[in-house]
Amino acid sequence: MTNIPFQDESYDIILSSHVLEHITDDWKAMHELYRVQKKKGNMA
Repeated sequence: MTNIPFQDESYDIILSSHVLEHITDDWKAMHELYRVQKKKGNMA
């Protein structure tokens, strides 16, 4: 989750549930999620 292999703004919606507590670098994971999310997308 800290190195998502997709281009910037690839997804309209990202659903992540009970994941970040298992990631060592949660700030990097959040950055990656925002990077692959389209600017007008939603994060649920």
